[in-house]
Amino acid sequence: KSILSYLQDLARPENKSQWDRMKVLVVGKESSGKTHLLHCVQGIEFTNSKETEGISLMSFSQSGTHLNVFDFGGRKAFYPAYEFFLSPRSLYLIVFRMDDKEYIETILYWLKITNNIDSTRGTKVIVVGTHLDKVTQDQANRITKELQQVLHENRNVARFVCVSCIKGQG
Repeated sequence: KSILSYLQDLARPENKSQWDRMKVLVVGKESSGKTHLLHCVQGIEFTNSKETEGISLMSFSQSGTHLNVFDFGGRKAFYPAYEFFLSPRSLYLIVFRMDDKEYIETILYWLKITNNIDSTRGTKVIVVGTHLDKVTQDQANRITKELQQVLHENRNVARFVCVSCIKGQG
């Protein structure tokens, strides 16, 4: 819902640019729930647990905006090739598992990559913690608190949200 509300904010007349299309790049470690998240945003029941090989492309409309989505597989071996697809004037979803002990490293890696893109040209980032149902409320609060400082210092970050696609939270 938070991701959808961000897209709805962008679609408001006062925020709308001359284009009704947006490039969305979804990045993060393997098995972080990137593809599942995209299916949830579209209202599609997700049953396939097969990992994304390379890049999966999809297009759909949300809140009056046509989204061209690049769903990047999470294997580190692919990361160098992904940089050819990264561009300004795009929305990046940095996805991490809330039950992954190395989540900070994942987020910092992708924030560094997105910061190298010309942010004056409209690059925005939403950091998405998935698998909210796999952590306690105390753990979720601790992760949120730890990330607030890191994300606050980053000019490209538009939002941080925690979700559970299984339980429909977030």
